Amino acid sequence: MIVRGHASNGVIVLEEGVCLPEGTTVSVEVPEDYSKHPIHPEVRRMMGVLPAELDVEEAFVSEILAKHA
Repeated sequence: MIVRGHASNGVIVLEEGVCLPEGTTVSVEVPEDYSKHPIHPEVRRMMGVLPAELDVEEAFVSEILAKHA
């Protein structure tokens, strides 16, 4: 059986409606074009550190304005 899905925060999420029994062993095949846009190791290291709801652009601008006030 082939089931499609995607990675979310380092966890494979299967398509909606697919339910496998707990503990099922699976194999994941990554598409060949994945390596065209690899994530820099420093970015990968920081993934998940900032809260998802944080507006990074707003925080950055606020920090710059505070430094130069």
